[in-house]
Amino acid sequence: KQLFEVNRQNVFKGLLAAFCVLLAWSALKPYVGPFLKPHEAIWRVGAQIGTIYLMFLTFLIFQRTDFARHTIYYLDERLGKAVNKHWHTYDDDCEMTVENLLDNFDHYYLIHLSCWFVISF
Repeated sequence: KQLFEVNRQNVFKGLLAAFCVLLAWSALKPYVGPFLKPHEAIWRVGAQIGTIYLMFLTFLIFQRTDFARHTIYYLDERLGKAVNKHWHTYDDDCEMTVENLLDNFDHYYLIHLSCWFVISF
């Protein structure tokens, strides 16, 4: 019963914080966005999806770790698996060496670099 009460309080705090984030975002968000093509409504829907995602993350911050992980598990069932020692993780070796940088260089770097290159135009 005590664990249920803690979860109930955390859910209430999380919903309250998400609501406060929504109010702050509404106060700071310009009425007319900078993007007009293909249509302004499409950009507003995209902004609202981002706002809902931000509210969801704010809600998760106020939850217990096991409850937050269980909630995220519904989005992707692969997240419930334990990390295998043969999987490559980026925090294996945190030393700043050329070998370590080359070992961690993968398609994410290429995608980000190409996006930054395109955005710079």
